[in-house]
Amino acid sequence: MFLNVYIILNKDVSSRVSNVSRNVQMLKNICDHLKIGTKFHTLAQPIVSEIQENIKAYESRVKLDDITQEPFSKMVHPLTLHEISNFERHRLAFVTISNASPNEYHFVIEDDIHILPIMEQNWIEMLETLSGNVPNNFSFILLSLSNELQSKTKITLETYNTLPSKQPLLPSKEGYFITPELARQLAERTKIIRFNMRQTLSHWVYTDNPTIHYPSKRLSFDGSKLGIFPSTVHPNNILIFNQEYMEMLRMLSEENKDVQKIHRNYKIIERLQSPDAMHLYAVLLFQSKQMDEANTYFKKAIDTMVQQKGCINRQSELLHNAIEFYKNAQTDDLETYASKPSKYKNVFKESA
Repeated sequence: MFLNVYIILNKDVSSRVSNVSRNVQMLKNICDHLKIGTKFHTLAQPIVSEIQENIKAYESRVKLDDITQEPFSKMVHPLTLHEISNFERHRLAFVTISNASPNEYHFVIEDDIHILPIMEQNWIEMLETLSGNVPNNFSFILLSLSNELQSKTKITLETYNTLPSKQPLLPSKEGYFITPELARQLAERTKIIRFNMRQTLSHWVYTDNPTIHYPSKRLSFDGSKLGIFPSTVHPNNILIFNQEYMEMLRMLSEENKDVQKIHRNYKIIERLQSPDAMHLYAVLLFQSKQMDEANTYFKKAIDTMVQQKGCINRQSELLHNAIEFYKNAQTDDLETYASKPSKYKNVFKESA
């Protein structure tokens, strides 16, 4: 067996570079132990500045008005330069793999893939399972569809049928195995840009209903969905794999909020220093009239997002919510000051 690994890398973010380096090294050690040959390919272009310099060429490929199918028509939006950059790196992987050997395995990973130490045995079982099969038996294996972390049963490859119509989005795309034949089809499909890459893959699964597989046990997490990194592509990022964050998210709709519970949930994940978690915490504090703390965490969320080179732009809910907070905070301050007697009151009386 031979395994090619294609790394979608953002070299500008050192935390992502060191993260993927650790995970790639762990994967190589396992492959060496199993006597599986490996080759690693880095896909770091095009970067955002290159997209900007050639924007006319990319604009000619973008078609945002020919999707009428619900609910994907509602997902259509002007793509950011970061989304196009990520899209093109995945497409470069498709083009590269389409010309590669069909007798080898091809594995695409993003730099935010996060493999826990307890997943090492899962990887050994996964690679042993692949070694006992022909690569063409599985045209697409998506890691993010797995649920179970550990079990006594040896890992198997399960068939995934179809995405639910109400929420037809794949959970994430931090890692997938793909054959040259399918890569060729997706390279052709992505000549036209309609969505970002996660939505593109979701639209393909939803409309074409291909046979795709996933491991019966989880092999990785998307680090940006855990809160280890902010997204460098999307201006709004929900930490779907973070239990405390999701609990806090559910509390947004509660009329009578338990402030102590909000504090407890955030304190558990505070060590992650996630600007996405700080943002949600600030919103909940704002809704709970904890204005001083909300002010602190809105500022901290924005500063940390910038420091960690997360995606922040005019579409960012973080910016919109911060602006809304400061509008309300300013209104409260004005009402407070208006209720106080003027220090010039007596002066005006004397002048009269």
